Formats: sequence, structure tokens, C-alpha cells
Amino acid sequence: MGYAQAGCTKCTRAHGAPSDQRIAWIINSNACLAFSGNNSSCLANNQRYNKFFGYILYHAARMANMKVYLAGFDVFKPDAASVFASLCSEAVRLQLIPLAPIDGDLPPAVKGVQLARHIFTSNVAKLSEADGVIANLAPFRGHEPDSGTVFEVGYAIARGIPVIGYGVPAGSYADRLHAAMPCTRCEAGLLRELHSGWLVEDFGLPLNLMLACSIDFRETATEALQQLAEQRFVKTKGLGESLMHN
Repeated sequence: MGYAQAGCTKCTRAHGAPSDQRIAWIINSNACLAFSGNNSSCLANNQRYNKFFGYILYHAARMANMKVYLAGFDVFKPDAASVFASLCSEAVRLQLIPLAPIDGDLPPAVKGVQLARHIFTSNVAKLSEADGVIANLAPFRGHEPDSGTVFEVGYAIARGIPVIGYGVPAGSYADRLHAAMPCTRCEAGLLRELHSGWLVEDFGLPLNLMLACSIDFRETATEALQQLAEQRFVKTKGLGESLMHN
């Protein structure tokens, strides 16, 4: 039976090839459950289509509650609580579940290295349950992003979840470094620090290639959250469609 022949008591129309509108409708409502058996002529007779919609409904339920880890050196700011309250509020507005670093919620009796390990373990646990990450990659105490934030980005990339960086100044990393310190081109045409001779990575990318080639960038935290909110639908649609061809 072809897609156009399968009727659905919930959709009130024939099931053709999946469209963006129908997939978004399913994600938003977790509906279209008639194929479970209410209508023998519905999707129950089409194994591949059932596989598609079953997976979409399962994955949509998870992505509808998308958890986003809020990475960044903002934990060191004097107004850190206010910054994260604002980020969390924006995430909730976009129907995302924010996961803020544990740094601002510390057990008073824990000190020193024990406290550091507590923070590490708690943040990694949050990263492990996250479905996406936004990361403040603005320069921190120098020309590079905060090293702890970079670790969290790498952890997220290793898990295969999307990361959106923000706060990176305009232009390439090489241009910014060249403006901040004396640099020169060597005989081979490579950009190097004038005094040390160290090579400056010069690919026209906003940050080191290992970051720039593994994540997306937006200007602000709000735009980064919006990008993740939009990716919920794209990811669910893409995975569902891949199942249709298996």
C-alpha cells in the first residue's frame, strides 16, 4: 500500500510522503496516534511508515524537552547569578530546558580540591544529560576563550550534540591577534609573531580550527538559543526521513 492510500482518523487526510508541516505538527502536538490500531486502513499496514512515525513521536517527545547546557566564563562575573537568570529565562521562553553550571550553587562545607572536583563532576553530569550546548567563546583573560568552556565544547562534540558558540569578536583570529601584537609574514608567506617567531593560525576562521570547524557561531546568546530551538525540528525531521529509506 502506498503512502497516498493510507488514511488516518486523526489527520483526516491521506498520508503522503512526510512534509515539513506535518512533521512540525507531530512534534508540537505528539498527535497522529491513530496508526496504533484505531483504523485498520491507516498506517499500521505500512511498516516503514510506522517505523518513521514511531521514531518521530519518540524522538519528538525527547526533543520537545530539549536540555541546553549554558557554557561560559560568565560564572566568574560579579553578576553571574543575574546573567544566568537571564539566560535561563530566554531558554524557557524558547521552550528549552536550561542547565546552568553548578559553580553558583556550591555546598558550603566543601573546600579546596574537593570543591573543584565537585564542580567538575557536577558540570560533566549536566553536560552528559544535555541535548545541546551554547558556549560563550568571547576572549577571556587574553586572546583565547576560557579553557574550561573549551573543554565543555569538546565534551559536547564528542557526545555528538550540537554546540553554538557566541560572543566571538568580528573578523578572523589572525586579524585580531595581528592587531594586538606585532606580527609579520615570513619568507614562506606565513604569519608569525614578530619577536618569538611562533606561527599564527591564519585560515580566516574566527577561532582555532578545532573549534571553528566543529561548531556553529552566532553573535549573541539569544541567537544561539534560537538556533538550537530551530534545530529540534530539523534534527527530528532528518532522522525520521533517514529511517524512511532504510
